[in-house]
Amino acid sequence: MRLLTDLVSLVRFAMQQTNELVPYPERVQANFKAWLAQHQQTDTNKFTQEQQHWLEMIRDHIAANLWH
Repeated sequence: MRLLTDLVSLVRFAMQQTNELVPYPERVQANFKAWLAQHQQTDTNKFTQEQQHWLEMIRDHIAANLWH
């Protein structure tokens, strides 16, 4: 699956939908990190360790399996 997600990143770059060629899993990781930091700054309800674990598993699944 990694090949397909990287191919989608390449096509998006070639079609000028993105300015930087970044492997899809890295893009998902960066977006997740930014979202989590924003959530932690603005929300008084922090994620529990179990919730954090589930969010990370969802992130990893998206990075490995979704194509856009």
